[in-house]
Amino acid sequence: MPTFSFAEPVQLNSEDIFASRYKSQCNRIVFHGWEIVDYEIDTGLGDGYNITTTISHVSLGRRTVRYKYLVGADGGQSTVRRLAGIDMEGNETTYSVKQKVAATLQKDEYILLGGDAGHTHSSVFAQGMNTGVHDATNLVWKLAGALKGWYEPETLATYATERRAAALKLISIDKLAAAAVSGDVPPERQRAGLTAEDALHSILETYMSFNIGLGDPDALLYAPGPLVPIRLHSITHRDNNGRWSLLIFAGCYHVTRQKFAGLREKVTTPGTRLTSWNHLLNISTIMMGAMGSAWDVFDGPALGKLYFDTESLAHGRYGVYPTTAP
Repeated sequence: MPTFSFAEPVQLNSEDIFASRYKSQCNRIVFHGWEIVDYEIDTGLGDGYNITTTISHVSLGRRTVRYKYLVGADGGQSTVRRLAGIDMEGNETTYSVKQKVAATLQKDEYILLGGDAGHTHSSVFAQGMNTGVHDATNLVWKLAGALKGWYEPETLATYATERRAAALKLISIDKLAAAAVSGDVPPERQRAGLTAEDALHSILETYMSFNIGLGDPDALLYAPGPLVPIRLHSITHRDNNGRWSLLIFAGCYHVTRQKFAGLREKVTTPGTRLTSWNHLLNISTIMMGAMGSAWDVFDGPALGKLYFDTESLAHGRYGVYPTTAP
């Protein structure tokens, strides 16, 4: 029987950590104690602030605030979801385990749901906070681009379709695991002669690698100089500031050096499509091995920032091999 070791995440201080980072990086604060009472959408105002909300505080009374978008991340009993008239679809099992997904994660273009407001499940698979974080990861760059006028509404709409599909997949796994915890062995595992405990281990082992949101592979890379380690996901998801991530896998420099120089000339020539889109792109060049700088490798600058894939893991996970030209 496989052995599993679970590390219980410390979530007690997570809200304070996020609020502190929000203040230090964005010079903004979180206003506690306010709840939404109602909202109206009026697209005829002409300034982009199409949502007028009424919010209430137990000590400060009511206020009217206008927004461009309203994101309901207010938990399983979401007021935003209720006001938007969005139903939860799914079932409620023994011990009141709610395995449900909102009928949509976007309503009237400007109302969005995330976290438990959009999907609820048991704690067996230990993916509640992870799923909410991945909702935010998917939404934040699309919402930032929409606010800056970079993207059409269709781009923001992909948040709802992509994250709802991920939530449905997670709940299908959660149902199996929750049933096993309750002593109900799924039929296919009954036929294999498994007990409920064995079935739970089998389910967790089968779906342990299920990725609930980031989608693209991750790997450890190194920045030039002192070879500071950095995760590829940090480059594509944390540091993109609402831009598209363009990864250039340069392979082995002694094989691709000349072709990389040709590529660099083409994409940096004024008037080309990439130069006109430069403000929308977060470009990174990833090279196998390790050298001192881009000039040591390519006799010129890299495209965007340069990172070293010392063990070739990133190249391999993206299906790029040493002789592949950029």
